[in-house]
Amino acid sequence: MAVLIATPMKSLRISTKAMPGSYIKSQYKSDSFNEIKIIRIQPETKEAVLAGVRNSVSDDDVSGLPVSISASGSKRSNRSIARAVTLKFVGSVPMGYSATSEVTIPWLNPYRFNDFGIYTEGTYLGLPVRLVKKRPEKLL
Repeated sequence: MAVLIATPMKSLRISTKAMPGSYIKSQYKSDSFNEIKIIRIQPETKEAVLAGVRNSVSDDDVSGLPVSISASGSKRSNRSIARAVTLKFVGSVPMGYSATSEVTIPWLNPYRFNDFGIYTEGTYLGLPVRLVKKRPEKLL
């Protein structure tokens, strides 16, 4: 579906489908008490796979709920920050990335997160990746 926006000088057609660079709300399972939080992510984040484990909690629609955890932030941030993995592409690199690019994405489900070791292999954007860093979640 596309939305037509008319301005005095021109009309713009903007797609309302999720595109790379766009954001969606998703479920995030916290380490503490398996509490479900809401996080704002790029759609492709849910398609990442490490050691055969897909990066998702549920496909339930949570678009109307408020965000309750951040995907990133500093150590001194006064908000909760999601656990994350940093991935490096192995072999082919997607358009817009360099051969040395590292991508950090939130890992939505705690299941097997602690089992992932450095160099665990998987896929992101449909291409092979290797885990190079992990960050635990920080809850306030």
